[in-house]
Amino acid sequence: MRVLLVPGFAQTGSVWDATIGQLAVEAAALEVPDEPDFATTAITLGISGGPGLYAGYSMGGRLALYLALEQPATVEHLILVSSSPGIADPGERRARRDADEELAAWIENHSLDEFVDRWAQQPIFGDVPSESIRRHRLSSPSEIASQLRRLGQGSQPSLWERLGELQMPVTFIVGEHDDKYGAIAARAADLISGPVEIRTVMSVGHALIHTRARVLARTILTAASHQDHR
Repeated sequence: MRVLLVPGFAQTGSVWDATIGQLAVEAAALEVPDEPDFATTAITLGISGGPGLYAGYSMGGRLALYLALEQPATVEHLILVSSSPGIADPGERRARRDADEELAAWIENHSLDEFVDRWAQQPIFGDVPSESIRRHRLSSPSEIASQLRRLGQGSQPSLWERLGELQMPVTFIVGEHDDKYGAIAARAADLISGPVEIRTVMSVGHALIHTRARVLARTILTAASHQDHR
């Protein structure tokens, strides 16, 4: 089975390099395409990647989830790393969209280094070195601001009510200290019709993609092995 890896917000596919280095299967990191909206971006990812196991981190997981719902024959197994189905409440979604617009405007008026410094200060990144965050970022503030406007949780349609449509195997990977996304994974898993499991990575929070390449690779390989023996 081919493994297709989708990066998170403002990241390039290189964020998956260390994980790919631990995989003993055919794997490729996809770049998030520059499309006009969330739905078109997700579908274009599927066209680029083709059929296989899709693993997405954070925003990349939300895109892979949408692809799985719209093109289930393309996504043979779905792995959501520190990810969610979006924001269910319309009011909260509007508030998030407004906050994302404010941040996008700030990004456009600051340098890439200033954005990375601000982004790395968030509690979810814990002890992740800012250089690791910087190394795997898009190359310009305008690209980052555009992606936030198009693909942020405020702009994404909620996928909560569609989780029951999923029939392919789904694996959630969450950090032990990521209480918010651990709760989201547990709630979402109860709504999925197909085979589902939650894998918890110990001693890490939301940004485990930067520090737990070996664990991610092992989980992906296990998922791929199960898929091959279905």
